[in-house]
Amino acid sequence: RLRSLEEHFSEVKQTNQFVGAVSAIPRIVKEQVKAQVSKILPRIEQAVNEQLEAEVFTRSSHSLRTSYAVAADLSEMELKNILIEKMEGNKSIQHSDEQRNLYKALVDAYESDM
Repeated sequence: RLRSLEEHFSEVKQTNQFVGAVSAIPRIVKEQVKAQVSKILPRIEQAVNEQLEAEVFTRSSHSLRTSYAVAADLSEMELKNILIEKMEGNKSIQHSDEQRNLYKALVDAYESDM
């Protein structure tokens, strides 16, 4: 009977050690994940930032090329007309004689091209 109790106690003791080891697993995993994330996160942030910078550069380059292409396609006469409209809308031609004279010269050049 004593031998049986000793064997049973030994089994219970081993089971308790096993339960203790198994219950420690979540804590160990959490610590390991935390350590790995702190190492990986800066790399992820750097990669995302590089991708965003590349996207912004691509879009701004495309926008510049598009603006240049539009301006290149406009005729000189159309450009003069746009400038005249902007100057009239801005009312800057009414502030100084020099601006008024430049405006008149531009209008004359535009009308002579028509």
